[in-house]
Amino acid sequence: MAKSPPLPEVHLPRARVAVVHTSWYGELMDTLLSRFSETLNQHVRKLELETFRCAGSFELPQTCALVSEQLELDGIAALGIIVQGETSHHHYLARAVIGELCALSTGLSVPLVMGVITAGSLEQARQRVDPEGLDRGREFALSLLTQMELFQKLRERE
Repeated sequence: MAKSPPLPEVHLPRARVAVVHTSWYGELMDTLLSRFSETLNQHVRKLELETFRCAGSFELPQTCALVSEQLELDGIAALGIIVQGETSHHHYLARAVIGELCALSTGLSVPLVMGVITAGSLEQARQRVDPEGLDRGREFALSLLTQMELFQKLRERE
């Protein structure tokens, strides 16, 4: 399993961020959220972070849409974990959720980071979440920071 390329170090003076996450795979989600939050706190001097737990991955796009309408934000992260079961359900779910998050993101004026982990097994999901492994929580936070910085620079050009 390949590590992602390094993202540039971004430091922001302030940011208002919403994290919408699923309730499945509690221990893994707790680690993912923890690493995400820790990374944001390391890179943002004044961070306002709100978290919203939705039922499952299918509900992520709709919840992100509502959060984006109701709150004044600099960025949103959608965090979920989809693990292959005995049927092909995970494939259809992942495709639908990721497609809807992508479609939603193009209509927003703030960055939306797709932090949905798809894994063939629970062990693969653990490796992706593990701070000593692929540490996707940190990666998702750095992606959001990078995008928030870019959006800020583009707004300053107006």
